[in-house]
Amino acid sequence: MSNEITSLITETPEEGYQLAVQLSRKAISTILPDPESRKKMYPDYIGDARNLTHASEVVAIHFHTISQANDFWKNK
Repeated sequence: MSNEITSLITETPEEGYQLAVQLSRKAISTILPDPESRKKMYPDYIGDARNLTHASEVVAIHFHTISQANDFWKNK
């Protein structure tokens, strides 16, 4: 999967999930574009279970959006 997101349409739910993760990562790098700042914050972020839970929630929201765009991967 390239770094550029051109569509929410995916062939499988797994591809949809990977796209959801990519969208979440892209949001972080857009909000905090300086890699050094992200690197400094990482140890605090990764050490807090609440932060991991919130990250999981963000991925789930993106996955829901992608599944809607893909009509839950059903053929029409």
